[in-house]
Amino acid sequence: MQNLLDSKMFIFVVSVVFLAGTGWMNIQASTTDLATIEARLDKMAEQSGGKGAPRHDDLRTQVDTMQDRLVRLEQAVDKLKENQQQMAFNLGAVCAATGAKCQ
Repeated sequence: MQNLLDSKMFIFVVSVVFLAGTGWMNIQASTTDLATIEARLDKMAEQSGGKGAPRHDDLRTQVDTMQDRLVRLEQAVDKLKENQQQMAFNLGAVCAATGAKCQ
């Protein structure tokens, strides 16, 4: 019985760590992509010499929107991480209260 609880807890912890790591990697990749897009937009604006200014402004607005969405995504991942930590704490409390030997 103890081994079963140990393996379930191990699977839970590994899942939490994997999910948080995956979320963080996605955020980092999005940030890198966003920086690349901004650099390309700036280069296009310099090359156009003002001819493409309205288009550049439209693209800049889209980049700003993407940045806002990225910030919200980071906040959601942080909240998810907090929820998972609370679930792990609650699971430990349940194990302690019931006298189970969870690890």
